[in-house]
Amino acid sequence: MEHAPTRAADAYPFDMGSYSRPVRTGSAEAQRWFDRGLAWCYGFNHDEAIRCFERAARADPDCAMAHWGVAYAALGEVAAAEAEQRAFRAAVEGVPESRTVFNNTCRAILGVAEAMLDGELTYRKGAHDEAFAKLRRAAELSDDLTYDEPWGWMQPVRHALGALLLEQGRVEEALEVYRDDLGLSGRLPRAVQHPDNVWALTGLVECLDRLGRSHEAEPFRQRLALARARADVDIAASCFCRLDTSGAHAAHDHGGHGGHAGHCH
Repeated sequence: MEHAPTRAADAYPFDMGSYSRPVRTGSAEAQRWFDRGLAWCYGFNHDEAIRCFERAARADPDCAMAHWGVAYAALGEVAAAEAEQRAFRAAVEGVPESRTVFNNTCRAILGVAEAMLDGELTYRKGAHDEAFAKLRRAAELSDDLTYDEPWGWMQPVRHALGALLLEQGRVEEALEVYRDDLGLSGRLPRAVQHPDNVWALTGLVECLDRLGRSHEAEPFRQRLALARARADVDIAASCFCRLDTSGAHAAHDHGGHGGHAGHCH
């Protein structure tokens, strides 16, 4: 369906830059509002992100990722997020199997989005084991995407999985998740590893400190300090979906290093 853009989008008072993450929509206005919502998520202003994603959904109700954005950015409002999750799933049904974004089908990319969203919502409802299984499945779906530049799915699922495992005190499991993500375990192909990623390094160092293995953390602490020096926001965990960062602060204080992060979750 084609949608004519309106001038309302052009009156937005904030300059969000030129970054665009193409989503399936025939509406230039919906694409513009989605890009703004995503940028606000990256800047941790989830209230404004929701407003932008809602504008995208109004401009094109069939834009699945607009509904995903509202659900993803919802701050602990599980019922509201579930309503958007239902709208997201309905919109996905309207995406042709043949539609692609660069090297991947839209359905494959949206499958990662659905699994990750489902995992995080399940976690918020307190079903932690089920949530972790869903997030592991989301990671597998992301790994299975055909290699692309930029990545078909931009947010590493293991950063959320590791953060939530740590929040539940499952430190050994989280450590293995971060080792996989950083390419230290050798279990994942190079194309899906994120060497020296500031988010994964943050989680790895916290795990080692909490396990009493701070001597093993030292070389990674140095790499983390270098990564933080290039970044512009403070982080205490590998994903902002983790609400309790008391353990992270303790590990951070133990290491004695301050710093910033390069991109957001």
